[in-house]
Amino acid sequence: MRKYIFAILMGLIVATPAQASLWGYFAEKGQNLPSVAARTPLADSCGISGYAGLYTQNLALETCLRAPDGFLGATLPVAGATYTLAGSGVTGSGTSITLQTLTLPQSGYELLDADFSTTFYVTLEPGSRTRQEIASCTTVTQNADNTATLSNCTRGLLPISPYTASTTFQFAHAGGTSLIFSDPPQLFNELGSLQDDETVTGEWIFGTTTSKGICFINTNFCIRSNSSTIQWSDDDWLNAYNLNTSTASALTASSTQGISIDNAKVSVKVSSTQGMAFGVDGRLYQQVSSTRGLINSSTGTYITTTANLIFNSGGALDINGSSTPGANIIPISNVSGTLAVGWIATSTTNTHQFLRSTSTGAYWSDLGVSHNNTSTVGRALNTTYQNTSTFPLYVVVNSYLEYSGTAGRIEAFVSSTLSTGLKVARQEVAAAGSGYFTISFIVPTGWYYKVLSSGGVTFFEGWYEIQL
Repeated sequence: MRKYIFAILMGLIVATPAQASLWGYFAEKGQNLPSVAARTPLADSCGISGYAGLYTQNLALETCLRAPDGFLGATLPVAGATYTLAGSGVTGSGTSITLQTLTLPQSGYELLDADFSTTFYVTLEPGSRTRQEIASCTTVTQNADNTATLSNCTRGLLPISPYTASTTFQFAHAGGTSLIFSDPPQLFNELGSLQDDETVTGEWIFGTTTSKGICFINTNFCIRSNSSTIQWSDDDWLNAYNLNTSTASALTASSTQGISIDNAKVSVKVSSTQGMAFGVDGRLYQQVSSTRGLINSSTGTYITTTANLIFNSGGALDINGSSTPGANIIPISNVSGTLAVGWIATSTTNTHQFLRSTSTGAYWSDLGVSHNNTSTVGRALNTTYQNTSTFPLYVVVNSYLEYSGTAGRIEAFVSSTLSTGLKVARQEVAAAGSGYFTISFIVPTGWYYKVLSSGGVTFFEGWYEIQL
C-alpha cells in the first residue's frame, strides 16, 4: 500500500537526474503533462503552497509523485462522486473497468493515476443487497474520449476476513451501473493499529524535517536519517551523533576511557601487561598467576592460604600463631617479649630440654643421664666429640665419684685435633670419700672434646651444653 507524508520540506528534496522531469513522469504513465491549474491540487496535496509551475516547485512535485510505496501517512483516498460504467459494462471476471468520466464535478479536474494509491478500492453497485461487489485496481488512465479506465483489477473481494477474492462475490455489471471509490475493510486491514502488535512490510518515514525522527517514549533517545547519514541523540537532538551504516568509523570513542573501535566493532581496551584478558566465552576476566598464590572462582579472585596463613573473622589476612605452645601454629612472644617455656622442646619426655636464656638468647641442651658409664641420650664418658657449630660451646657435666681402693677421678680435655689435648677441668675424691662433683669447660668452634673417668666408682648425672 502506497503511503505518503505530504508535508515534505523543500530543503529535503533530492534532485532527480537531469533526464528526469515532471513531463517524463506523466509520459511514463501514458499521459500528457497536465496544465499548471490541473497540477495545483497535486502540489497542494504534496504540501507545495503557491504552486506556479516553477522549476524548483516541479522538482518537488515530481519527488512527491515518485515517492516509493509504504510511507506512513494517508493512503491517498479519493473522495470522488458516484461514477457510471461506460459501454456494456464489465463481465464477472473482467480486470478492466471503463467509466464514462472520472473527474471532480466541482472543478472538472480529471483524476489521474498519481491521485490514487498504488492499490485503491472501488465498490460496484453500492447499496445493492445482492450484487454489491468490492474490487481493487492499481492503474487509472484518462482516455482521449473523456472516458477513464481502471485496470489491473482484482474482483470479488470478501467483505470479511481474510478479505481475499472469491468467485461467489464476482458479478457482471451492465453499462450505466454505479461505482464509487470506497474505503472497504481491505483498506483498513492495511493500516497499523496503535493497540496491536504489527508487522510492517513497507517503508515508513517519520518526521517532516531533519530535526525529527523516531523517538522512544519516556526517554530522550531518538534516531533519524540526516541526508546520507544516520544520526542518533540521547538528549532530544540537543546533540546529534553520526552512525554510518556501512562502517563504524564515524563513531567517536574515548582515547582515555578504555573504549576502542576496531574492524567496525566497538570494543573494550584490555591491557596485555596488567593481567586482564577475555575468556573463550567472550567475557572479561582478571588473570591470576598459578604460582603466585591467587585463584579465580565464581565468587571472585582470592589469595590461597596455608595452615599457618589464614583469613581471620574480619576477613583480613593473618598468621596462625599463639603465645601458648601448641601443635602446627607459629610461636608469638608474650607481653614480656619472650617465648613461653616449652615452645622449642623437641621431646615431651624431658621438661629440662632447651630452656631459653633471656640474657643470651641461647638454649641449654640436656644430652642425657648415664649410670655406670652407659649413656642413654647423646653423650657418654670416655668418648670424643666435636663442636661442629659456628659458636663456642659451653659444657657442664655433673658426676658422682666414690673411693674404691683408688681415687675416683673425672677430667675434661679439649683439642684442635683428635689428640688428647689440653686438660681444662678435673675433680677427684680421695681415700674413703665420695660425693657429687661438677666440671665445666668451653669448646672452641671446630675443636674436639671428651670427659674421662678413672679409678673408684664414677658415673655422671647430667651432661648439658649451650652455644655461646
